[in-house]
Amino acid sequence: MRLAVSEGKAKAALGYGVSSGKIGERNHDRPAFLASVASASWGEFIPVAGGVLILDEQDQVIGAVGVSGDSSANDERAAIAGIEVARLRVGIAPEN
Repeated sequence: MRLAVSEGKAKAALGYGVSSGKIGERNHDRPAFLASVASASWGEFIPVAGGVLILDEQDQVIGAVGVSGDSSANDERAAIAGIEVARLRVGIAPEN
């Protein structure tokens, strides 16, 4: 199950161009929207922290990391740490 959840977090980040946690925060008051997107993606969209974008030197998205297995906050920290250890760039979502 953890693999499916981590993949869903990474896919959510890639699909919207921001971290999966940011998607969940921005849509907290829109549960029907989140449920619709999850359904449309055959359950492969998980909008909770743990999915983090990877950027190249020009700030273009080149992938994402998804982590599951601890609290969502710790999952996100682990994703960021993995990206940084690999000497890649972490995609930070704009505040809006």
